[in-house]
Amino acid sequence: MQRRTSDAPTPNLNDLGKGVPLSSVPASWPLYIVEFKAGRTDLFYLTDLTLDNRVGDLVIVEADRGKDLGTVVNDTITLKEVEVFEREQRERVAYGDGGPLSPGGQQGGGGSKKEINPKMIYGKAQPHDTQCVRFCVAPCVGS
Repeated sequence: MQRRTSDAPTPNLNDLGKGVPLSSVPASWPLYIVEFKAGRTDLFYLTDLTLDNRVGDLVIVEADRGKDLGTVVNDTITLKEVEVFEREQRERVAYGDGGPLSPGGQQGGGGSKKEINPKMIYGKAQPHDTQCVRFCVAPCVGS
């Protein structure tokens, strides 16, 4: 499959860490579920269509306070599947069937509705990124 570089707009610095509304994610952007420490998962998108991320790859992603390192656990999720998941999540909350799940299936806390706002994958982690996570006390991914 031939991929080409996306013409995605450059994100505004004030919006980094917030993700984008699911409704504004173009169908051409691949979606991924990435897992972090303690089994937390979140949904991410990729605008650079020349990158080839697969399950098991370590990636650098947009985080609430900068960048984070995670592992791709799903590289085939579709926008339609996420929309169905979001609808089911709203129904679960409406019927009081426990807290919402993350896109990766983890049980969340509380019963409040949580919008799914995918964040960006910057690229594959480089060796110095993984060494930093192992040996640094303070976060230094991407520095």
